[in-house]
Amino acid sequence: MRSPSPRPQPAQLFRNASDDACIVLEECGQALLFAEVLAAHPDLSAAGYRTGETPEAFTALRQALVDRGAHQFDAAAAVLLGAPRRHRMAEGRTSNGLRYIAEHLTGRPVSDGATIAALIACGVPVKRTPGSPHVEIGLSASWLHRQAAMPRGGRPATVISRRE
Repeated sequence: MRSPSPRPQPAQLFRNASDDACIVLEECGQALLFAEVLAAHPDLSAAGYRTGETPEAFTALRQALVDRGAHQFDAAAAVLLGAPRRHRMAEGRTSNGLRYIAEHLTGRPVSDGATIAALIACGVPVKRTPGSPHVEIGLSASWLHRQAAMPRGGRPATVISRRE
């Protein structure tokens, strides 16, 4: 009989101060870099997925995500730590709604693209919405309601640590 694998330690975010793009999210043994998510999703920008913007507009939105998205990714991922996943998408729940929850709880601006990147890095099921920059998300609707009802700054800040 195999011995049970050790329980995963609480997830933490680590930032390498010399490179904002090297944010590693470790949760249940899965780790993805913000830069890896961007490389795997070339049609992702600060506004979410590309839906028909002019090439110039999309390039500007993509650059905004590359330039400022790491800090926003950090904030969105901190909110997702410990969130119960669902294989079915929560009806009417999108990355944009989660973005507002992340902004409310962290007190920091968060773009839809950074929220989508955090969802992907955290292993949350996502489904692209046709004709929309947002994605449907596989998170518990009751968990989302509880997060939205928390007071501003209601999440404990202890889940984020920075390497010096």
